[in-house]
Amino acid sequence: MPETVRFSDHAEDYLCAARRLADQARLSLDVPPTVGDVVTELRAFAVAQHGMGSWPAVGEVEDSVLISSACGDRDLTEEGLQLARDLVKKWPKHRLPLDWVGEEVWITSLSKKADNAEDLSAIVESQVRAHRLTKVRQT
Repeated sequence: MPETVRFSDHAEDYLCAARRLADQARLSLDVPPTVGDVVTELRAFAVAQHGMGSWPAVGEVEDSVLISSACGDRDLTEEGLQLARDLVKKWPKHRLPLDWVGEEVWITSLSKKADNAEDLSAIVESQVRAHRLTKVRQT
């Protein structure tokens, strides 16, 4: 839920607001998350969306697979592809994106993207440059 801290009250209110944010965060705000932590949360979100009958979390499922692959974790990538196969069979067709091309086409495309480490590395590098993150330590 959005929360506003007025500039004039910032000194008094920002610590409480920061604490409330930390309490709501699924990942620690004190310790940098691992790739596995991020991927686990993306998957948990996708599963939760399905459980609530909400729109399918197609992007989160894709991200969980491609992040794992970009980091060279083949086991995590395969787990993500299996989750994609499992979820796509359960997603309500009327809630899928308008440009949805079909289950098999999506899985095949996602698998091909995950197998292309060179393209994934190029995407990561371009995003690092675009967001000026070159000084951030990579783990």
